[in-house]
Amino acid sequence: MVGKGEVYAIGEGQLSSYVTETPLTNVRAEFIHESERTEANLFALDPTVQRQRMGTAAIASTGTFSDEGWDAITQVPDPGYSDATWPATLVLPYPNAHLVFPPFSETTKDLELSDFWLNADPAGLAADPDGGAVRAAWVYDHGLCSRETKPESMMIQSGLDAWYTVVDKTDDYTHSQTRLYMNLATWLDAYDDPQNGQQPPTGGFFINTYLSFDMQDPLGVLDLAAAYQYEVVLDEGLVKIDPFKLNINADGDIFDIGYDETVEAFEETTPGRVNANLFNQQTVRLTEHECTVGDPTTCADAATALGFVVTIGTDLIGGYANEEVDAMVAVAEDTEANWACVPDVYDLPGFPGMCEYIVRGKRLNHYVDAFEVVWFDGKEVDNPAYVLWVAANVPPPDADDEEEAVAQQIATLCSWSPPSGAVDDGTWIRVPVSVDLGVDID
Repeated sequence: MVGKGEVYAIGEGQLSSYVTETPLTNVRAEFIHESERTEANLFALDPTVQRQRMGTAAIASTGTFSDEGWDAITQVPDPGYSDATWPATLVLPYPNAHLVFPPFSETTKDLELSDFWLNADPAGLAADPDGGAVRAAWVYDHGLCSRETKPESMMIQSGLDAWYTVVDKTDDYTHSQTRLYMNLATWLDAYDDPQNGQQPPTGGFFINTYLSFDMQDPLGVLDLAAAYQYEVVLDEGLVKIDPFKLNINADGDIFDIGYDETVEAFEETTPGRVNANLFNQQTVRLTEHECTVGDPTTCADAATALGFVVTIGTDLIGGYANEEVDAMVAVAEDTEANWACVPDVYDLPGFPGMCEYIVRGKRLNHYVDAFEVVWFDGKEVDNPAYVLWVAANVPPPDADDEEEAVAQQIATLCSWSPPSGAVDDGTWIRVPVSVDLGVDID
C-alpha cells in the first residue's frame, strides 16, 4: 500500500491491523502474487473491530428488545440505496483482467471510495478519516483444489430451524408465537497467537432475533430475545457450525418456561440439522453399492472399487512411486475413516443404505461473503480429497467425450477458479451477507 510517501507491506498469511490516515483516493495497492491461486482482500473496516461491535450490538438489542443498534452497524453497501455502514471488501485477484500477455503476477489498483461503498455514501466507523481508509488486509491461498460456498442458504436454514423448533416446543402452552424480527449477518475475525503469531481469519454468522408469545391465561403476552454467534469450523475435515450464546432475555415466566427450549433450539437442534446438511455436501456417491445404515464397514466393495480406479488414475497421470500408489489405495479402502453408509432416498426402517465417500477438507478460508474448503495444496497421497481427485482423472466407461467427462469430474471437486474480474482492472468485491427473515406468526 503506497500513499503520500507511506508504505504498508503485508505478506502471505498476515493480517495487517494498521490504520492508514491516507484517504482511499490517494492510495495505490500493489499485490505481487506467489501463484495464480492467491488473492488479497482489503478491508475499509477492520473485521475484528466489526465482529466485536456486532457482538456488543446483538447483546444490547436483546436487552432492549430493539434491533435499531444492530441495524445501524450492519447496513451493507448496495447499488439500490445510499445508506451503508459496513463496506465491501476489495479483492485483488490474479491476474489483472486487462493484462493479456502472461505471465504477470502483479495486481495494481488505484483505490477509490466506490471500490468499498459502491453507490452508497460512506457512513459509520469505517468512513473516517476523509471518507475511508484501508484498515486491514489479508492474503488468501486457495490451494491447488478448493470449493467456495456462499452462506445464505445455511444461514436461512439455521434461522428458520431455530424459530420453528422454539414454536414446536412452546406450542402446548401458547396461543400463538410471533417472530417480530430475525436478522443474520456474517462475521470475520483474526487474532494473534502469542506463540504462533497471526492466525488466519475465522468466520461465521450471528443470529439476532426477537420473539413474542401469546401465552395461555393468566400470563398474557411475553417476549423473548436471543443472540447467538455461530462459527464455521473444520472438525476432522468436516465443515460444521459451532454455536456460542451471547444473550437470552425474556419477560417473567417465559424465561422459566421457554429458556431451556430456546437454548435447545439454538445450540442443539439447529446445529445438528445444519451440520447434517453440511456433511451431505462432503460425501459423494461413486457407485450404487448398498450397505447397512450407520456401518461403514459394509462399504468394503465400494471401497475396493475406488481403490482400483485410483490405480488406473495414477497410471494416466504418471509420476507416482509404488509406495505412493499403495498409500492412496489404502486411503480409498479405509471404510471406517473415509466412507459412510447413508440412508437412501426413502430412509425407511429395514431398507439398505448407500455407500458414499467422505471428502475431508484440509483447511478453511473465511471471507465476508463465503467460506472455502481447501482440499489439497499439491501431491498429498494420504489426503482423501487428493485420492478422489486422482480417481476423477479416469473417464467413466460410458463417456462419449472422455476429456470433457474428466474435466467435469474434476470441476465438481475443484470448483474454485480465478475470477475473470468484475471491472476493467480485474479487481472485484466481496459484500458482507445480511439476511432479514422478517415477521412470521405461527
